[in-house]
Amino acid sequence: MSANEDDLDSGSTLRGFVEGQQVFGRYALRRILGRAAGRIARCGLLLAVAAGCLFMREGFAKDRATWEVAMGEGSVKLDGVEVLEESRVGEERFFSREVLEGVLGLAEERFRARGLWVEVWPSRGVTVQTGWRGLEKDRLFKMQIAIEERRDKESGKSSGRFGGVLLLEGLRLDANTTFESARLHLEKHDYRFQTETEVTSGKKSGPWGSVAIFGSKSSGKITRVDYWCL
Repeated sequence: MSANEDDLDSGSTLRGFVEGQQVFGRYALRRILGRAAGRIARCGLLLAVAAGCLFMREGFAKDRATWEVAMGEGSVKLDGVEVLEESRVGEERFFSREVLEGVLGLAEERFRARGLWVEVWPSRGVTVQTGWRGLEKDRLFKMQIAIEERRDKESGKSSGRFGGVLLLEGLRLDANTTFESARLHLEKHDYRFQTETEVTSGKKSGPWGSVAIFGSKSSGKITRVDYWCL
């Protein structure tokens, strides 16, 4: 803070001004207040700016929470944008890095696990993997949507948790959706289900790749959805 009590911290002071004068290059001075009232007015302005910034942060957080992912046979859309490459005859379709980063921005975490490069957006609950051999070498071949937060066993990195709207074959899924209710819908779309010790899963495959949905036997809730390009 300036040593001058009348300093407005903007290169100007209260002294020497007259009513009607333009200040800060854009405002007209309507009335000159006393020192005490001036301090109160300045504090009110700072509080208003702080409240506005808080509102903007909450607004952005709300936007992030209401975004949408739609998955189905041969298609993955983030907020209505198809992130799989354009279909070419005789070629596999992988995720387009350019389009993906255009929607999500650069990955928030990037690390190697089990020989693969893994890129994560924990704030979105989205993970993608880059292949290291075969057709998927150096290509983004897998996407995972984490309904329930998970940690990579090798790196300890968090997947984050998806907080938006996930549509799988047109069915809306969230943290409260039971696996059995999703199963009834997905069986009509040719998903095949199996139960292991702790996990129940369903999968649909084709020449376009595969989609898999996983659930916890203990909670009965959906934990994640994976899309493979191969």
